[in-house]
Amino acid sequence: MKNRSILLVIIALLVIYFPWISAAETENARYIVVFKGNGIPSKAEHLIKQAGGNLIKTFPEIGVGIAISNNSKFSDSLRGLRGIHSVGVEGFHSLPQTQIAELNNLGLSAFLPPDSLYG
Repeated sequence: MKNRSILLVIIALLVIYFPWISAAETENARYIVVFKGNGIPSKAEHLIKQAGGNLIKTFPEIGVGIAISNNSKFSDSLRGLRGIHSVGVEGFHSLPQTQIAELNNLGLSAFLPPDSLYG
């Protein structure tokens, strides 16, 4: 129960700390829905459908669901409903572009001499 409480606090802080994410709510956005209480309520799918979304994945052990919606007011529609703790857009972070370079092409020698496994 303590771990679940910590997780809920972290998710709530992320939703509150990053208000700019709300501006990013657009077509086919994915949302993290945190439910009150233990687990996923039986009416969770109905609530999400009423708000204009679809529940695509649940994590009943921690009371979290993943929903998709193209309704820009989806999170506003769910916030404050009985049984909903918090709602926020799922954040994605891109990795920087990288380039593969062999040591020999950079003028550096390999750390180990070639062997039968790696040539």
